[in-house]
Amino acid sequence: MICSHRVSIGSVNGRAQGEADRCREAAPTPQQYVALKSTLELCNAGANMVAQLAHTAADRRPFALQKQVYAQLKACGLSAQPAIRVIKKVADAYATRTANLLNGNYGTPGSTRYAKVAGKAIVFRQDAGQPFDDPVPKAATPLTASENVSSKPASFRTG
Repeated sequence: MICSHRVSIGSVNGRAQGEADRCREAAPTPQQYVALKSTLELCNAGANMVAQLAHTAADRRPFALQKQVYAQLKACGLSAQPAIRVIKKVADAYATRTANLLNGNYGTPGSTRYAKVAGKAIVFRQDAGQPFDDPVPKAATPLTASENVSSKPASFRTG
């Protein structure tokens, strides 16, 4: 599901306790679903390719990986934003694994479990989640004043 419903615990600007916020996003059309699914699979295939390279790389920071693999990801068919997100996803996964290894979450260095985890490249499922930004604004129905948390416009400070 694209979004989840949230339930208000208390009263917010006169709203009744327990009133559910309504999701304004629609489910994708069958054509959009196919496009999203193929993009997700392409992103995760790219993430596995980057993870293989990152496994042997000395520097696994996002920008260092970006310099090495960005052109390859673009050549595979990913646009700029998903390619950057894939690189960051891999860098974060390796940072998490390194922290877990250092904290002893996989045993002590030299143990069988530690060696097994440290010796393998990280692998992403074909349907693993991938963050993305929707470039086209959703055509949602406008909220009424009673559904808004605040009917006043947001104020911005400058300087």
